[in-house]
Amino acid sequence: MNTEHEVIEAALERADALAAGDPDRLRRLLHPAFHWTSHLGEQFDRDDYVRANTAGTITWKKQSLTDPEVAVVGQQVAVLRCMVADDVVTGEGGCSTFRMPMTQTWVKEEGRWLCLAGPGRGRRRGWRVAHACVPAGTRVQPWAFPVRGIREMSRIDSTGP
Repeated sequence: MNTEHEVIEAALERADALAAGDPDRLRRLLHPAFHWTSHLGEQFDRDDYVRANTAGTITWKKQSLTDPEVAVVGQQVAVLRCMVADDVVTGEGGCSTFRMPMTQTWVKEEGRWLCLAGPGRGRRRGWRVAHACVPAGTRVQPWAFPVRGIREMSRIDSTGP
């Protein structure tokens, strides 16, 4: 297996750990210096991220990665860019599918690829999600989607723009 495929396999393993709600498995795939910025601009270290994604108000059902591109730097650093579809159930019981571009930085330590950092974008015009099912009372707003090959998607936002 080449390096690019190893990184994609590690990212898929991370996605599977999210969907399984398995905190130990997820933690093992994240570097100790891990940092994540959510699509809402929230900042997480490794422990906060694991807690929020395995014991929080959102239950993960699945994360799909499409059109992955991996840039490898040297032997131990890689950047993964792809589109993700996050299938989740919120604390209110509504199910949603969020689609957005994602960039992750991966580092190889002791023969294993670990996620060091993720997205790094807060909520702004240009960060869009689409939906599969929407909780009652949620507004859906169309926006242009600035990703090559994708013309328009929708954003779920119960609080307005």
